[in-house]
Amino acid sequence: YIAAMAADPDLYVPAEEPREPPQPEVPPQPATDPAEEEKRRREADYALLKKEIDRVERKCRDYEATAMGTIDEAIATLEQYKNKVMECDEDDEEALENVVKEFEKVWSEANYPSRVAPEAKPAKDMLACVGKLGKAIDKVCPKEESWENATWDLKEHPIDRDALKEVIVNHLYRVGRFDIGDLYAESEGGELADVDENAPKPIPPEQREAMKAPFVEMWNVTWQIEREGDLSGLKTWLERNGDALVNKYTGAPPRVEFLLRKLEYVRMLTGRGGD
Repeated sequence: YIAAMAADPDLYVPAEEPREPPQPEVPPQPATDPAEEEKRRREADYALLKKEIDRVERKCRDYEATAMGTIDEAIATLEQYKNKVMECDEDDEEALENVVKEFEKVWSEANYPSRVAPEAKPAKDMLACVGKLGKAIDKVCPKEESWENATWDLKEHPIDRDALKEVIVNHLYRVGRFDIGDLYAESEGGELADVDENAPKPIPPEQREAMKAPFVEMWNVTWQIEREGDLSGLKTWLERNGDALVNKYTGAPPRVEFLLRKLEYVRMLTGRGGD
């Protein structure tokens, strides 16, 4: 064929150019509505914000459990060796010295402070989540240019340390740490009170008891359920406080009321009664 084509050029048939496959016709896209785009973007930003809030809440609970567990363990260790010291004969200096040495060794090995320090993993995880939450908040609530270099002048706008103390004590009562809450509420600021006239003052007993009362009732109901499986306290509490828990936007009853009825129904079906 090649020889014949060389002898007679008319026999040459050029190869066809490769053809692209036909492309499907794309229907024209409707023009995007800027308002709808902005709405979708805001919804995505708020969804991310909620996700970060939930994550911070979980990490805070983890850190709180670790911190409270460490504090309880440290208090138990101090109580144990305080009793050992009390049991020592006043004249037996060697026995007392051995108890002190043993305590120092146990305390050093337990290393309680480092387990709740900012460098500890639970605290680092919590702080990392708080950082991400800050970025999510910035997306939902962008900063004004005038805020970029803003500073807080503590002399011109001092922090209300008494109010801050009440917030901390209120949190300790809310999580059921009434012993620590009382100690902190009664504290007088220690060395800080000697050099700073604005050091937080002790919370008066009447105010402290008023702050603590609703949480004592809440935890008594919780412990009654956990230890005895008795729901009567929760029913009484709901009858008295249920109206305050109704969703003010939708009018929906409190979820705890639904869960209580659900638990009662399950118990009725299983015949477990108060178990």
